[in-house]
Amino acid sequence: TYNNSFATKTKRASGKPIYKGSHMLRILSDKRQTTRRFKEYYERAFNGESFIEVEHDGDTWSEISFYPIRDQLEVIGTACFSRDITTRKKAEALLKTALKELSDYKVALDESSIVSITDPKGIITYVNDNFCKLSKYSAGELIGKNHRIVSSSFHEKSFIKNLWSTILKGEVWRNELRNKTKDGEIYWLDATIVPFLDSKKRPVQFVAINKDITERKLIEKQLLSQKIQ
Repeated sequence: TYNNSFATKTKRASGKPIYKGSHMLRILSDKRQTTRRFKEYYERAFNGESFIEVEHDGDTWSEISFYPIRDQLEVIGTACFSRDITTRKKAEALLKTALKELSDYKVALDESSIVSITDPKGIITYVNDNFCKLSKYSAGELIGKNHRIVSSSFHEKSFIKNLWSTILKGEVWRNELRNKTKDGEIYWLDATIVPFLDSKKRPVQFVAINKDITERKLIEKQLLSQKIQ
């Protein structure tokens, strides 16, 4: 027996209608490899095994389930259920590609920038090696802490308030930040903080991508000092 979906799909693939009494392996495919695989599938089912296989034929993917039909202990037939999973497989392929691209972007960022990620409350959830080298804190000392751990208390409250109001609105904030290392040394960052939003436009995390501009700021200070003199 077979249902209408099987009859329609088989006719579309082979160009011929099927009838009761047709040999299953002759109507599935003209490809020898496919015929050989399905012969093995049916042998497994007749040996009492229940299993699921994924078949790929051109641009089409199918998930096929095989179950033995028993009369008490004797296997007298098999039940085969096929489900078109082409859309799912294409989505998985796109996701895999996207994840690979994201991974490549992350590697590029980690190599070139000082990166940290915080949750909506400002708690650090990730720092890269460049952040640790510059701040002289280990990742273990930073993760779980607020960014105030590296604050130099240089910026006015209005400056920090503007930072937070900007990113909480879902907007990107860019400016220069003066921080201090674990042993009290001052360093400057050219900072860009990017909010990541959920479906309701609410921030779920903030990614800070920074450049060390300490040397430039020291030169600027020296030049300003010479100009004043």
